[in-house]
Amino acid sequence: MRVVMLTPDTIIDRRIILEADALMDSGHEVILLANSDQGIPVYERIGRVKIERCCPVAAEGKPPRVNRIQNSAIDLINRLSAKTQTGFRNQILATTGHMESLISAVPTSIWRKVFGKVLLTWNRLVALTLKFLLKAYTLCGHTVYALSKTTLYLLARHSKRLPSRETIIAERALFYDPDVVHVHDLPYLAAGVFVKRRLRIPLIYDAHEFYPEQPRVNEGDRRRLRRFERKHIYDADHIITVNPVLARIMEDRYPGIRIDVVQNAVPAMNNIGTPDRFRKELRLPRSSIILLYQGWLAPGRNLESLIRGMHRINKRFLLVLMGYGDYTDSLKQLAQEHTVGDRVLFVPSKGWDELPAYTASADIGLIPYPYGRDINTHNCSPNKLYEYISAELPILANRLPFVQEVVERHGFGYCADMQNDSAFATAVNAFPLQNLDAIKSNIRENKHLYDWNHESQRLLEIYGKCLDPRPPTGAVH
Repeated sequence: MRVVMLTPDTIIDRRIILEADALMDSGHEVILLANSDQGIPVYERIGRVKIERCCPVAAEGKPPRVNRIQNSAIDLINRLSAKTQTGFRNQILATTGHMESLISAVPTSIWRKVFGKVLLTWNRLVALTLKFLLKAYTLCGHTVYALSKTTLYLLARHSKRLPSRETIIAERALFYDPDVVHVHDLPYLAAGVFVKRRLRIPLIYDAHEFYPEQPRVNEGDRRRLRRFERKHIYDADHIITVNPVLARIMEDRYPGIRIDVVQNAVPAMNNIGTPDRFRKELRLPRSSIILLYQGWLAPGRNLESLIRGMHRINKRFLLVLMGYGDYTDSLKQLAQEHTVGDRVLFVPSKGWDELPAYTASADIGLIPYPYGRDINTHNCSPNKLYEYISAELPILANRLPFVQEVVERHGFGYCADMQNDSAFATAVNAFPLQNLDAIKSNIRENKHLYDWNHESQRLLEIYGKCLDPRPPTGAVH
């Protein structure tokens, strides 16, 4: 079976690669169509996954638009407007000029003697009538312009043609003639629906997050994204998301759909040992206790509270921020401003192969995301949760519903209020360090429930349904 995956990513999410690897391990062929960017080759491989990049990067959070149709409509409207407004106006002015020339050609004395005041009144009446007609035709031109613009806009809005970016990726998907089309996130869902209908194949919609509810999306775009997802989600044969909490929220938003869960797990790492990379490479004292945050360094992740809270925390604790992002320099400056630059250490992000050894070198893994900020953050299941579990690293997390459920159910660590710097400092100082070995033992016994081997079986079951002749279960039509 050939699977074509569609993603708006330029930096490919590890979830996508793991899913592709699992399908290839089961004998399926996988081709990934992704967005392109400067300096990235059109064709490449990540591991065994074949990638073709065929679409330029779009504006963040913008819903797909029918650009080409709207441009054609605007051009036609402009031509029609010129005819209706300028054309009518010139015709009336020309008529008015002819009448005035005819009237002025006859001497006034003759008008007075022959026709008298009656014709003078008639002359004024003709002039007023012509002015009225001029205004009427001008108003008519404006009316035709408005009606034509509205009509063409509606035609463009409801046209079944895809926007240019989606047309490109849909055409490339059709070229590969897949047996299943698998869409990662909302931007290319319409393209996936187009391919499904053209080839009459199953469509899998893999929602990495509740896309319309991203905090960086403005309210106008949010409404458009909601309408867009509602329009197309019912065409998916199977829908996947990252945790059961988010699945329930989406099912409530779109009545009648059923969502399966494939978590953001990572492959199991056994016999990690005690690599101690941070202490060796950063020359840290053996008595130090390393608090680790790893991943994207960006606003909205409550990293500022971690830095500002360090001066209230026992001196044995050191904070390591390992990751990437343009926000790194701002965080470094914040650490200097609060005179904790020597206790807040920045480490570049690591590749997937070497990341587990660094993760296991810390003492406590932090998940500080703020709760209540937005639907996705509040109900997240971040990659770092599974990376910490895989590396058998005890966890200290903010009270995020799904994260708290996982951490407290199996004794993987503790959850506490970490909404601000004071709360974070209190949570760290109260962490029972004497229980670290017991927590690691709990993780070692239960980590198999959250590794990729477990989750990949769920993915393969969903693909098994794609080959099942019975009606699809993703949506109730």
